[in-house]
Amino acid sequence: MEDYNIRKIFGERIRKLRKKAKISQEKLGEKAKLHPTYIGMVERGEKSPTLDTIVKLAKALDVSLLHLFCLTIFPEEDLLKSEILSLIDKRNKTQKQLVLKILRGIFQK
Repeated sequence: MEDYNIRKIFGERIRKLRKKAKISQEKLGEKAKLHPTYIGMVERGEKSPTLDTIVKLAKALDVSLLHLFCLTIFPEEDLLKSEILSLIDKRNKTQKQLVLKILRGIFQK
């Protein structure tokens, strides 16, 4: 496996989710109670956010921590995982249980 910079990969993920949400660094900073300059530094991989900050970012982006950490270390595989998570992330508990039941049915054969 080639070398990778996890801070840069995580920052790119934050930027991608922010742009998908169609909000600026300023708006994300406001929602997460973080300075927009800090948001930019995280997105560029210059800063490593603490766990508390990561939770703030997930809440501000309205995504689960699992979805937030769907990082692109193996691009083709993680892109699929990200798309799957995105589809089920905002579903209610009953819908998620149904998806799980369907997937178990598919993969237990």
